[in-house]
Amino acid sequence: HHTNEIAESEAANGAKLANYWLHCDHIMIDGEKISKSLGNIYTLADLAARGFRPLDYKMWTLQGHFRSERNFTFDGLAGARQRRLNWRNLAARRWQGGATDAEIESAAQRKTIAALGSNLNTPEALAAVDELPESFTPGDGLLQFLDGALGLDLLGTTPDISPEAKSLLSERQVARAAKNWPESDRLRAALTKLGIAVKDSPTGQTWGYAE
Repeated sequence: HHTNEIAESEAANGAKLANYWLHCDHIMIDGEKISKSLGNIYTLADLAARGFRPLDYKMWTLQGHFRSERNFTFDGLAGARQRRLNWRNLAARRWQGGATDAEIESAAQRKTIAALGSNLNTPEALAAVDELPESFTPGDGLLQFLDGALGLDLLGTTPDISPEAKSLLSERQVARAAKNWPESDRLRAALTKLGIAVKDSPTGQTWGYAE
């Protein structure tokens, strides 16, 4: 039916549909073929009703090779959502100071390009980003590259936090320096309500997105 789709699209639009036509292998759901009779068909609206975002599903699809059969489960989708959140929190470090490392950025780009150039090996491309040091601060250039290569909108989904949140973080830093742990915990809870997750380390506190 693919040749029919190409013919219909080109006849309707008067333009070439694409230079390359790729067919992904089938997606199973909980080990079974997707079928109306089984009632195991999900739409993006169904996923949204369960608290997932379209980009979570996109991350899930990128985690498997397009030529491999995939088995969809909500546990697997939850794992993809967590991975995307980890990437967002890595991107959020650019708002918190710290110098970028040109060598690390260049190596990440080379690995990503090599993976995608190897028959669109998206799992390997994702691994190149996962290997970045947790303390690494990515620059806008690397994030723009990753958005162009993988389409996960890291720049668009990682805004700076509000002045109110920054004020609470400063207050919490003072509370921790004074070893006022109850106040520190109270401020953490207040930040959580604003959608900000705080992480403490020997070098100080950093923030990320709670979702």
